[in-house]
Amino acid sequence: MKKLIHYFFGQQDQHLYSFFRTAVAIFCFIHFSSTFLDFEMLYAKDGLIPPEVSGLFKLSWIPNFNNLAIFFAKTTGCTYAFATITFKYLYLLSCLLLAAGFLTRFWAFLLLFLHLVLAKGTPFYSYGVDYFTTIALFYCAVFPVGSQHSVDNLIFGSNTANAFPFKRVLQVHLCMVYFFSGFDKLTGYNWRNGEAVWKAIHLPYFNQDFQFNANLFASYPWVMIMVGWATICIELLYPVMISLKKTRPLWLSLTVMMHLGILLYLNLYFFATLMILLNLSAYGDLSTAKKTSDSKSWLNSLLRLPIPLLKKNTE
Repeated sequence: MKKLIHYFFGQQDQHLYSFFRTAVAIFCFIHFSSTFLDFEMLYAKDGLIPPEVSGLFKLSWIPNFNNLAIFFAKTTGCTYAFATITFKYLYLLSCLLLAAGFLTRFWAFLLLFLHLVLAKGTPFYSYGVDYFTTIALFYCAVFPVGSQHSVDNLIFGSNTANAFPFKRVLQVHLCMVYFFSGFDKLTGYNWRNGEAVWKAIHLPYFNQDFQFNANLFASYPWVMIMVGWATICIELLYPVMISLKKTRPLWLSLTVMMHLGILLYLNLYFFATLMILLNLSAYGDLSTAKKTSDSKSWLNSLLRLPIPLLKKNTE
């Protein structure tokens, strides 16, 4: 029992809450802004998919945006269009106030609710990034992320909370996510023979921005097999290798590079960015990040990578 208590509470972390809160809030702001102009087309009553149709694929007790807008319009006597505008700007305002750390828990819960209305109320447009955004916002609402470098801290003078217990919870959560993701890939055959990778990079709605010529790999099938097995190994061994101090920098780097590959080849910018942010929050070392303003020193202290060039430049 003592070892378990020491595992979660045995160290101090005075920077994680501010980094995590700000990173998640800015991410949500940019992510929502990317659909701002098309919002009505995606979620409103005259959108591409009628709310009556999308409502068939959600739980009955979960409201979608159309339900919320109609309720707000009837309650306040405003128009449907005004309710739509109010929702959109309230979402962005919640992101900004969460980033600033003003009434942090209130805005985190509100932002979580607004996000769930979109992600769960209209499941046709939801994918991995929406699920992990829900997780990140839940942590912002539950943990005292406003206790470090925030407006709340300045106004109310609250004590800076130790973020290390939250860091441990996030680490355990990511270990479970990656392990079972790797285990699921291992039990199937299409990741082991490279078929899943080949199909992913040839899907018509992926690889549109950079348009890499993946047909070159047709003559080298072993490349797809190696990429598939590398993905399985990175995810399946993640709990062990990321927990050992000697292998943590290497495995954190491999995980980040894996998500950068997803970003470049599949153009899943938001999913890859959020996963990198979660990994850096869980295993990046922020303890010495504020001791120097040099960007290379900050990066070196964050990842703890044994890069000689960085060490020479900071001496």
